Amino acid sequence: MGSLLSGGQPGREGAVREGLGWLGHDGTGAVPLRPLLLGNGPATRSLHHRRAQYVKSGMPIGLTVGASSQSMPETGSDTKEVSTMPEMAKHEFGTFNWLDLSTTDIEGAKAFYGAMFGWEFEPQVVEGELVYTICTLNGLQVCGLGGTMGENDPPGWNVYTCVEDVDAASNRAVELGGKIEAGPMDIFDSGRMSFISDPQGAMLGLWQPREHLGVQVMFEPGTFMWAEIMTWDAEGTNAFYQGLHGWDTIADHNNPNYTLYVPGGDTSHTVYLAGQLAMDENFDKSIPTYWGIYLQVSDTAETLRRCIELGGEQVMPTTEIAQGTFAVMKDPQGAYFNVLQPSH
Repeated sequence: MGSLLSGGQPGREGAVREGLGWLGHDGTGAVPLRPLLLGNGPATRSLHHRRAQYVKSGMPIGLTVGASSQSMPETGSDTKEVSTMPEMAKHEFGTFNWLDLSTTDIEGAKAFYGAMFGWEFEPQVVEGELVYTICTLNGLQVCGLGGTMGENDPPGWNVYTCVEDVDAASNRAVELGGKIEAGPMDIFDSGRMSFISDPQGAMLGLWQPREHLGVQVMFEPGTFMWAEIMTWDAEGTNAFYQGLHGWDTIADHNNPNYTLYVPGGDTSHTVYLAGQLAMDENFDKSIPTYWGIYLQVSDTAETLRRCIELGGEQVMPTTEIAQGTFAVMKDPQGAYFNVLQPSH
C-alpha cells in the first residue's frame, strides 16, 4: 500500500503548533496512497517515499475571513438521517472531489473514525487482496482508507481535485513548474488519476472520473467541507493553481495572510473552492507547503471529547473564528485533521 509521509517529531511549542500531515516524495515517482482500486501491479510496487516532517503555526488557520464574508458554503441539517443528505450527482472540474487516509493500522483507523463520525466501511478486494476501503455515511461515499506502503511510514490525509483530462492536467502542471509524481494511470473502471507536486512541493491528486465520481456528500456532519494550502510563496502558489485549474483569488481583508480560491470568471464571489494561508516570519521555517483537510461536525467540543476517549489527541485549543468553532486533532495512528462546527 502507498503512504502519506510526515514522520519525525512536532516542532517547537508556543508560537508554533502541530498541524495536518503533508506528503513527501523522493523524485522516483512516489504516490502518497495506493489510489482507488489500484490493485497490485508493478506500478504500485515501484513507488517509493521519503520521510518528512511538518509543524503548523499557532496563528488562526482556515476560513479566517470576516464575519460578513460568505466564505462557507451553506450546510444542511445536523441530523444523520440519509433523507437529509442530498447526494452529489457530479463534481465540477477544478473542485475537490475526493480525500483518503493512509494509515499504519487499518482496523484501528476504522474503529476510530467509525465511532467518531458514524462511518461504515466497504472493502475493495482484488484477487483476494484488500487494496482499498471506501468509507460511507448513511450509504454515501465520504472518503477512502488504505494502508501505508511501509511499516515505518507515518499516516496522513490526501486530497484530490476533479479534472476533465488527467493527462492534459498533469502535463499542464509540469509546464507550470510542478512535477508528476505518479501516473497518469487507469484505476480499473473507476477513473484515471495522477499525483502531482506544485512548485513549492505540495502534493495533490488529480482524478478524472469514470464510474467513481468522488465523494457523494459534503457539508454535513462527518463529511469533508474544506481544503487549505499553507505556503511560503503565496504568489507562486496562486499562479500555479490559477494556471492548472483556472482559479481566481480573493484577498481576505481581515487577514492579509489569507486568500480564498474561487472559480475563474465567477464575479458573484459566493462559491469558494479552498483557502490559502501564506506563511511568514511567525512560522517555523521547517514547515513545508502542503494541503490540509477540514471535516464538518455538529459539536466541536463533543467531537474532541470523543476523540480523546477513543485514543486520539487534541493538538491545539479549540478556537472560535467567524465561521464557527474549529480544532485540530490527531487520530490514534498519528494522522492529523481539522474539524469545524459552523456558526449557523
